Amino acid sequence: MLWAFFVKNITNEIKEKRLALLDKCPYFNIELKMRFMMNSNNLVKEIFQTYSANTADNLTIVTNAANGVNIKAFFDFITLSGYNKEEAAGLFNVSLKTFMRYKKENKNLAPLYGEMVLKLIALYKLGLEIFGSVPSFNSWLKKENFGLGNLVPKNLMNISGGIDLIAEELENIKYGNLS
Repeated sequence: MLWAFFVKNITNEIKEKRLALLDKCPYFNIELKMRFMMNSNNLVKEIFQTYSANTADNLTIVTNAANGVNIKAFFDFITLSGYNKEEAAGLFNVSLKTFMRYKKENKNLAPLYGEMVLKLIALYKLGLEIFGSVPSFNSWLKKENFGLGNLVPKNLMNISGGIDLIAEELENIKYGNLS
């Protein structure tokens, strides 16, 4: 029980370090390593399931953002994407201190940030569908992309329209339209 609680509350960066330690430690067997990895995948699936109704399409995203998106969505995005908190806050051009205060007060995000976080969660769902893993998708995000005018997709993620362009490019890849 304690193991499951531990797994759910660590970031991807820490997960990778823990997994590396598990590989070096002779006391842990392969079954325990597999359980650790499965719990990580279950957490990602749980996050996608939580937001699936909120991210069905752009109209749904905008409507939900206007009604208020809880700050928990921002921290779920961090868990999902593997970004550190500072890096994720930078996507929104907001200080981490502001997000931490929102978390402490259990506030909703401003509609602009709510829209962005829901779009980012939807983007990661699509990226995971296409690339099979978050690290593979993150790697793709860091490389110049011909379909985006040789821009680096990650550099477009701090703008709502940029997220839309990345999603369009992912749809093109999904259907084999690489022109």
